[in-house]
Amino acid sequence: MSMDNKYQNCAKIMKTLSSTTRLQIIDMLSHGEMCADTIQEHIEMSQPTISYHMKVLCESGLVDSRPEGKWTRYKISKKGCNEVMALLEEITTPNAAQKRYLLQEVKDHLYNEMIVFCGKIHKYFWR
Repeated sequence: MSMDNKYQNCAKIMKTLSSTTRLQIIDMLSHGEMCADTIQEHIEMSQPTISYHMKVLCESGLVDSRPEGKWTRYKISKKGCNEVMALLEEITTPNAAQKRYLLQEVKDHLYNEMIVFCGKIHKYFWR
């Protein structure tokens, strides 16, 4: 992803989070999956207004939706939130991308060593 795209994605997410209503919705969804009616009862806004905010949250990738009968259920997107946190870390932490790359290299190396070790144990016990 180019730096321009990173900045655009970050700006889109920050704009999404700049609404107190959307922050309230995210806070509510942090307690579990909900339908729009439940959200509407707690926030006391019209159904079209809630639908608009849910659309914005879903388009940003922070919230997932799924149909259930005549209702739509919403939940926080773990993937979307992880991407947001990684993006924020990358643009606010010096050498964050390089650190993540090195950490992945270490993980890959340890995984390969573990496979070799397990193979040796297998040969030792099941000769």
